[in-house]
Amino acid sequence: MLKILDDYEFPCYLALGYPSKDEKPIPQHEIQAEDRMHFNKW
Repeated sequence: MLKILDDYEFPCYLALGYPSKDEKPIPQHEIQAEDRMHFNKW
């Protein structure tokens, strides 16, 4: 489906849980999805 080469591995990490009550939020970076998408190339 993704046409990834057989000898490539793509790990996926999922962090589940709740932050500590006194933990400060991590600042998020604003991104534009269109700038991150690639079609017909790597």
